[in-house]
Amino acid sequence: MKTTELSQILAHTPCGEAVTWLRSLPDGTTLDQAWHQCTRGDWMLWWAKRTARTVNTPTHRRLTQAKCRCARLVLGIYEARYYPDMRPREDLDSAERYTGGEPYSIDISAAYAYACGYAADVYTCADAAAYSAYAAASTTASDAAAYAAADAVCASTAMLARCADEVRVVYPEIPL
Repeated sequence: MKTTELSQILAHTPCGEAVTWLRSLPDGTTLDQAWHQCTRGDWMLWWAKRTARTVNTPTHRRLTQAKCRCARLVLGIYEARYYPDMRPREDLDSAERYTGGEPYSIDISAAYAYACGYAADVYTCADAAAYSAYAAASTTASDAAAYAAADAVCASTAMLARCADEVRVVYPEIPL
């Protein structure tokens, strides 16, 4: 990877594992090439968060959309375990309405607050995915949402790769 591009990422203090991966890329690898090779959706959400601006902006809605797509991957696992609790689905639907243009609202904020308490009680990988869905549209805790999304997919490398693919649907090119 080019030193200047690596420095651009390192300026945002990524996790050590991501730094190791970036440094392992062949010399000359561009940021865009690294984006397309990455199999860690949680890392990609972390980076996309760095480009999101304030609430009710296109960049924040886009980030929320990517988080929602990742959370949808494991929503069925949550619902199978906690049927008939439909709150995660309802809150994810609310966050997705925000991505479609609905203004950021108290409902989205309340969904996030509920998720924080609930996720603390039932913290499995699938539950953390529901938590990330709740937190997807929160501006004050978007870092928490990114980390929750990382936890949500921690159970399998395949799920991380699926999440990465979902992020690339929203961000076909690395957000800068």
